[in-house]
Amino acid sequence: MLECLLQNFGEWVTRARLIDFVYSGYADGGPDDANNTMAAHVNRLRIKVAQHGFEIEGRSWYGSRLRWKPAEAAA
Repeated sequence: MLECLLQNFGEWVTRARLIDFVYSGYADGGPDDANNTMAAHVNRLRIKVAQHGFEIEGRSWYGSRLRWKPAEAAA
């Protein structure tokens, strides 16, 4: 998931695209309702990348984008 966000740094990545990226190697295509699973993983990843000066911005039921944390929020 992080790899997909890094490849599209600063651009919006739809949730469907993230799901396809993460589960493309699975024979069954991943979980039946991957939306909730993906949302949980993005939230966990959001905490981890914040420690390194990044933020994952999200739009409900659309997608996410990775970007540098704004200077005022980094302080």
